[in-house]
Amino acid sequence: MKIKALFTLKIAAFALTFCQVAKAFPIHHIQTLIQQSVQSGKRPVGVFDLDETLVHGAKRKVLSYRAAIERNPSTFAAKFPTETRALLSRSVDDQLRILMSLNNQYDCKAWISRMGIQNELFRIELDKAMMPIYLNSEFMHFDRAYHGAQALLNLFYKAGGEVYFVSSRYRLPQYDATLRQLVTSGLYSNPRQSFVILREEGETSPEFKSRAFNFIRQKVQSQSKVVLVAENEPENLNIMINLFPDATPVFVMGAVANTTAILAPHPRLIKTKTFLAGESELR
Repeated sequence: MKIKALFTLKIAAFALTFCQVAKAFPIHHIQTLIQQSVQSGKRPVGVFDLDETLVHGAKRKVLSYRAAIERNPSTFAAKFPTETRALLSRSVDDQLRILMSLNNQYDCKAWISRMGIQNELFRIELDKAMMPIYLNSEFMHFDRAYHGAQALLNLFYKAGGEVYFVSSRYRLPQYDATLRQLVTSGLYSNPRQSFVILREEGETSPEFKSRAFNFIRQKVQSQSKVVLVAENEPENLNIMINLFPDATPVFVMGAVANTTAILAPHPRLIKTKTFLAGESELR
């Protein structure tokens, strides 16, 4: 019995250790891929989404929800007085904490439910009124880079590589603020190594991503190699996997808009919540 118990304990300890390691981002492995690309004479390239992949926009989201209510009293205070009071009575920090605790930080229904609000009509109106505010640049300066993101991108820059930021943000209202925030956060290096591609009006996110990724593939095919691609939306990462089959795909967990999309299997797929080698959670 003692031997069996000791054996069970050792298995449990090994499992715990493995889980802790599995949750850490394999930054040294990525560095090796970049070095291998350089040694083969190819410029290493990384292709990254922004929101909830490299950039954390939870506070922008919370402030956009609150602004939507405050700026539309005829829609919210008049029609949903109880729900309006329940939401605005909470502090921004409290609402941010609730949002960060969700399995899916794009789930408005779960977010307002945690605040005791169950009215689906209120949720629909809130989502509709929030989106134009969220998609402009008003609160973008509150965005923060994911921990470890700057160090990851610096691996590409120091190796003479290139980084493409491909985001479904709209180009006309958001390009300047996006570029400014990327520079401020240390994710953007210089115009020869950093490239920002944003969506045009009228494009769906998958349509835009397909167009942007095809453009990148054609541009880098001769003297460069895409070694890493990263996304938080399964359908967009599937497009990346299809167009860049030799790249290592990274799925950043925690915020998914299309919950029906299924992530395609891939032998080198990395799932993570952080880009830090020694951390398991985003803080």
